[in-house]
Amino acid sequence: MTDNDVQAVAPSTTAYSQIGMNFNQHGSSRLDATVRGNTIATPGASAQAGLRALAGDPLSGDSGTLCLDAGDGTNAALKNSLTGSGGTGGVDIVASQQGSTSFLLPGYTGAANDTAAVQSYLQARNDGNGTPSALAVFSNPPGFADGTCLLP
Repeated sequence: MTDNDVQAVAPSTTAYSQIGMNFNQHGSSRLDATVRGNTIATPGASAQAGLRALAGDPLSGDSGTLCLDAGDGTNAALKNSLTGSGGTGGVDIVASQQGSTSFLLPGYTGAANDTAAVQSYLQARNDGNGTPSALAVFSNPPGFADGTCLLP
């Protein structure tokens, strides 16, 4: 997903419709998402996140892989602009590793369970309009790791 403009996420009773861009991996499948140069802004009143990536489900024992290549560390044109997209009380970027899934982040150098390192990694690559807020959740190994996202 490149060069999209996501504006005014409308309030709703379902959590998935209160997110600018949402990627969910379940089961033993693999999900690859390359998200660059996008603007996510003017969230609705009940927005939860501008960009959310969820690997697995804590109750189902998922063991698949999610690869998220969001933004870029050096090329400003590829950075996502999403500061403030989490709305009031929300978070701009959420990366959640649940079950026994692998959550791949190209160029990530932190430990598999280092949520602070994941948050810093995502903030540095997605600061097109200021530093976004970020939340990372680690559940079980294998966790977060460097990896290459596959393109279609």
